[in-house]
Amino acid sequence: MRTSSTRRSGMIVRFGIATLACFGLACSSTHATVATQAAYEWSNVRIIGGGFVTGIIYHPTARDVVYARTDMGGAYRFDEPSQKWVPLTDFLTDYQQLGIETLALDAQNPDRVYLAIGSEAAAWAGNGEFLRSNDRGATWERFPLPFKCAANWGGRSIGERLAVDPNNADTLFFASRYAGLWRSNDRGTIWQKVDSFEVNVDDKPANLGIVLFDATSSQPGRPTPTLYVATTTQTTLPSIYRSDDHGATWTPLEGQPPALVPHHMKLAADGTLYITYSNKDGPNGIGDGAVWKRSPDGVWTDITPVRPRVNGEQGFGYAGLALDPHDPQIVVVSSICRWAAKDDLWRTTDGGATWRSVYHTAEIDKSLAPFTNRAHWMGDVEIDPHRSDRLMFTTGNGIMRTDNLSAVDRGEPARFVIGADGIEEVAVLDLISPPEGAHLLSAMRDIGGFRHEDLSVSPPSGDYKNPRVGQVNALDFAELRPELVVRGNRGNEYLALSTDNGVSWAPIPLPPTNGRVIHASDVALTADGSALLVKPADQPVFVTIDRGSTWQLAQGLPPETRHVWSDRVDPHIVYALSINVPRAPRDAQRNTTNETLPAGSKTIEFYRSVDGGATFTPAALLPGVDHLRNPRAVFGQAGHSWVPADRWGLWRTNDAFNTIEKVAGVTTAESVGFGKAAPGSDYPTIFMTGVINGWYGVYRSTDAGRTWVRLNDGGNRWGNLCFATVGDPRIFGRVYIGTNGRGIIMGEPASSDSPR
Repeated sequence: MRTSSTRRSGMIVRFGIATLACFGLACSSTHATVATQAAYEWSNVRIIGGGFVTGIIYHPTARDVVYARTDMGGAYRFDEPSQKWVPLTDFLTDYQQLGIETLALDAQNPDRVYLAIGSEAAAWAGNGEFLRSNDRGATWERFPLPFKCAANWGGRSIGERLAVDPNNADTLFFASRYAGLWRSNDRGTIWQKVDSFEVNVDDKPANLGIVLFDATSSQPGRPTPTLYVATTTQTTLPSIYRSDDHGATWTPLEGQPPALVPHHMKLAADGTLYITYSNKDGPNGIGDGAVWKRSPDGVWTDITPVRPRVNGEQGFGYAGLALDPHDPQIVVVSSICRWAAKDDLWRTTDGGATWRSVYHTAEIDKSLAPFTNRAHWMGDVEIDPHRSDRLMFTTGNGIMRTDNLSAVDRGEPARFVIGADGIEEVAVLDLISPPEGAHLLSAMRDIGGFRHEDLSVSPPSGDYKNPRVGQVNALDFAELRPELVVRGNRGNEYLALSTDNGVSWAPIPLPPTNGRVIHASDVALTADGSALLVKPADQPVFVTIDRGSTWQLAQGLPPETRHVWSDRVDPHIVYALSINVPRAPRDAQRNTTNETLPAGSKTIEFYRSVDGGATFTPAALLPGVDHLRNPRAVFGQAGHSWVPADRWGLWRTNDAFNTIEKVAGVTTAESVGFGKAAPGSDYPTIFMTGVINGWYGVYRSTDAGRTWVRLNDGGNRWGNLCFATVGDPRIFGRVYIGTNGRGIIMGEPASSDSPR
């Protein structure tokens, strides 16, 4: 995996640890030591694609220079010799930074690439950032933007919002979503608002979506006078505006279609302007659309291939738009939100007078990523400017590619393959690595999850079935019977149980809840699999000993219960915890420090069951803490659990929560997991993501947390690491990390020769 660096490295701000009173806990006073960084090799567990690739950008003149952007997984550059995408933004440290709002290239210098980053524009999110590279993404400079970006919001496959003047490369224009049009005259170091562009909706700047230069209106070395800007707000106002004086003044294009949002617009070599339209910015909720072209003399022509809402067609829109630079009459467009008849590509060789279906008639090879369904969210379509037969389009599951596009002109099918090799863009919610069977099972947003026997291929069996769901929230297996695996689903009335280590599944009805559809937010199997517990969202904990035929309410737990998990050795012991405001007098009796917490302080309260989850009794308290990540029990160690408590550090118990102690030296703990013990050690290897000595990363301890080594460097941070970390119990040093947008990262000692 590529290591990137920055001239001005990113910063991640973490709160220091609070002073904590000890409620039935032992507080360690020793300091953890962090050795020099270990040499580790990093790669992705292969799923391939898995998320929405929102844009593809070819350099107009340099062969084999092409980039892709994603809504929450960073940016990539295509490597032609290996036919794989290379991640360029793995040095970033937060989910907010991995959303690529827009990407632009310098027509005069193929080594220059620009990004604007920022996943969310919510109140909690700061302004976006501007990144520029002079070496095709190997290193980056970073600069603040004076407005928010929203790469994972609606309209994310519209584009591009950023454009470099093709004749005067120092000048960039940025069509922001919420703050109007901006301009930089120094390649993005400083941005100034273009006050002459004033299009308001409800007294606020209209959302903008596209900047497009007409390179033919000038020549190299002189500013390009003619450029276009498109809005993405559906109103009766014109949506496309033009300037012929380098942005000094603007006028709407006359005759343009009303009440439609331009999704893409491009200029052909003969000066014809092509536009794909939808009635909303998408990628969901679109019910109408069209394709139009405007001749150089201002004549508009409707060239829509298939008209929505006509002849039995449902509502849908148009999104992707590709032009062949060698023939201005060759155009390819894509539909979007055509759910019933399924999305398609259409190709014309006569400027839109006639069209041929491309994707519906294609031969499709999904063997590289068998889980992939029929393509949807065809947000962007691009023809290779040096290979007219090569076309790539983006989907909600990655990229599809053909190298024989013109076959459709002969009445033959185009052959499409998965074109996303190297792109890993899934959000991981949970990971388990049993002691036998598959090395890894995963729980994910949107595509459920996978069982990996071979970590180097996307599983031939695809994602989970029976039931197949869009999201799996949690996984567990019986430590003493690893063939038993349970998964908790979202948006479904069933759990799923496997008796063959995840090869096949059978649905288990959730507990009755008066007809409500509920989500399984947490699941646990006792060590021998004799009992199954589920914590549905907004519901109490339930337990079954007959695989869901009957359910009983687990006794003794409060409504605030958040997590439930089992001891990995003793089949009778199960743990749970809640986060609540301390309640007197019971908590006062358990407060062995005689300290008084401020009013309204919250506490993590642990509970223990010694009858397989039927009844629970209170155990240790962790006062003054109001947030935590998933706790984990240690295999082979009865009574041992570790609790990552975010900015309150890492905690552990060795006696089933009779007491709990803080692990010294760990400032922030986001996830924790366990792998095979080091040679000569009798305790499993501990892996943790968080902060030690001020550095956010991945850490390993082979001596039960007394000392730690850092495993990753500044080029390998992969955004947010808080979701799941687990070691492999069969291979020393191997760790799996679940990210929020960069898939599953696998690390192994650089000297390891163990099989993958």
